[in-house]
Amino acid sequence: MIDCKYQNVGEFTEGLCNARLNGKWGYINSNGKTIIQHKFDIGISFHDGLARVAYRESDTWLFGFINTKGEEVIKPQYSNAKDFRNGVAEVMINNKWKKINKEGKLIR
Repeated sequence: MIDCKYQNVGEFTEGLCNARLNGKWGYINSNGKTIIQHKFDIGISFHDGLARVAYRESDTWLFGFINTKGEEVIKPQYSNAKDFRNGVAEVMINNKWKKINKEGKLIR
């Protein structure tokens, strides 16, 4: 059982669940233990080994990606982003959707 202290929870993917505590998203394991601190304004479930996270700065959202250890793999820098699938994610750059790989490099 997991304590009912979270405002929202997502689904378990890749061994972790995104959960919102005190207005911030983090990630817990199946025992309810916090594995990745609750510090993100948005925290989406893991897909393809990475989770989409975002911070809000004034009226601007900055999306990036973390791994299951909570390490920033791709710095929050995109105005929007979609989940990774088969090693590729779409990100919004200058109001256009572009594809990147897991290193954050644009795919042509």
